Amino acid sequence: MTAMIENLQSWAPFTGSLAAFLASHAIPARPPIRRRLVGIVGERAYLILYSVMSLLLLGWLFRSAGEAPYIELWPVQDWQRVVPQILVPLAFAMGTIGLFTANPLSLSLDRQDSRSASSSILGITRHPVLWALALWAAAHLAPNGDLAHVLLFGILLVLCLGGMVLMDRRSARQLGEARWMELTQPDRSSRFRGPAPCTGQHGAKPCSRCWGCLSPIPWPCCTG
Repeated sequence: MTAMIENLQSWAPFTGSLAAFLASHAIPARPPIRRRLVGIVGERAYLILYSVMSLLLLGWLFRSAGEAPYIELWPVQDWQRVVPQILVPLAFAMGTIGLFTANPLSLSLDRQDSRSASSSILGITRHPVLWALALWAAAHLAPNGDLAHVLLFGILLVLCLGGMVLMDRRSARQLGEARWMELTQPDRSSRFRGPAPCTGQHGAKPCSRCWGCLSPIPWPCCTG
């Protein structure tokens, strides 16, 4: 009994950091709370403070995952270490380009609607930064087969994929159907083409019943 209690206590730092990290994403994401916070400190200050808080909590989460009890789910093999070596540089390049590309529909340092460039990474996906983070998380799953790190990278991967759906819904609601369709229409003149919102039986709003809208490659259900 004592050993069981000690084992549970050894998971407390990881559980606490994970709960804090998830709460930091779930609570401010609620529209009334976010509007109130933005109204107090302003949009730019809110984004900076939120980013700093997220990085600090993420650092705590990584440290506690490394200190958590080691429970192996699959053995480490040499080929698994090659996966992040290949995918992480790709994710870094995608994230860097996406971060400095004007994009009013997703994470970017420039949220303005700029169409000066005829083509960009937004021709592949509306969410290059989130896809980069998802790719980074997925790449680290293979060589980290213990329970704590699988939970860590698995949850980060799910957050990134779910974040794309939530951002699409929020953008469609804030911009209105006409403007949303204009920015996401999959034609050559649109800078935000790529996985367009479903225009078939799901209507013009982002599809919540399939994974097609998450794919960087347009699926049939997402192109009409």
